Amino acid sequence: MQGQVRVARRVVQFVAILIAMTATAVPVAAEDAEAPGFTAWILAGDCVVVQSQPVVELGALTPDHDAAWELADAAEAEPDAVFGVETDLPMTRDELEASEHIVVVRKQGDGDISPVVACAPLEHSEDADWEHLDLEPFGDTGIEGRARLVAGEQGMEVAIGIWDAPPATSKAARENLPEIPDFALTLMDGETIHLSDYRGKTVLMVMWASWCPYCDAEFPMYEEIWQASQDDDVVVLGVGLKNDDQGDAEALLEKHGVTFPVGRDTEGGSGPRGEIESTLGVPGTPALFLITPSGHVYGAQFGVVERTSMDEAIADAATYRDE
Repeated sequence: MQGQVRVARRVVQFVAILIAMTATAVPVAAEDAEAPGFTAWILAGDCVVVQSQPVVELGALTPDHDAAWELADAAEAEPDAVFGVETDLPMTRDELEASEHIVVVRKQGDGDISPVVACAPLEHSEDADWEHLDLEPFGDTGIEGRARLVAGEQGMEVAIGIWDAPPATSKAARENLPEIPDFALTLMDGETIHLSDYRGKTVLMVMWASWCPYCDAEFPMYEEIWQASQDDDVVVLGVGLKNDDQGDAEALLEKHGVTFPVGRDTEGGSGPRGEIESTLGVPGTPALFLITPSGHVYGAQFGVVERTSMDEAIADAATYRDE
């Protein structure tokens, strides 16, 4: 079984893994933000499952509302399209305390209040009768905003503004590459590392097992890549599967004279799968994940790969840095 890591295919194979890692909403393009259709809610529960949670509707967001401009100024935003709502909410502070999030949703039709486009947890202050919240974009909707809640004698006064988020500046953000979770791994020598320790470097993460013939065949290539590229801020990181035998795993590493960092995915997860394998949904070995210096997944490849295509992918992945 052979395959090539190519730029045009780097996200296609990662779709199933991305679904397991994140909950996403339907994208809302920035140019769509000028059309009305947003509603604000306060709810008890998280931002993801809106329909099944008790909610209090604050009202529809209407274009160019003074409250939105005011909040945009407070957030030092210069939005092209602004929406806002300002309303008296018949809700006591005690009732507000029982709520957990404030969300902005895009109305799809009568009674349909999804998907969420921006949200923030309510962090109630005991020392003040007001709070400001930054509404973060949900998924890749491109909408952010700010909310102000003020406790009045008769109830809550609420003001909300949302606007187009600034355009993504990093290459990874522009191309919407998924971030890799910051896994911890205990290496064979007992040292514990985190993926974030390699931020700023390109990481070729190889998931392997001693009983995998393709892994046995490809370990010399992984070692060659490490020896040739470690001075160029490239790290090869071996992650052995949980359901392998420790002695057999050590024997394979010794057979190939492996010098790059290697550990085993023995913590967490479910059943015979460790946390890393479970989270990424690895279908088989070898499984290669190429991680950019900015901490994003450039691509995933399962099975044998050609050295030339791997070198090309590593070189391109290295261009995805924080800007």
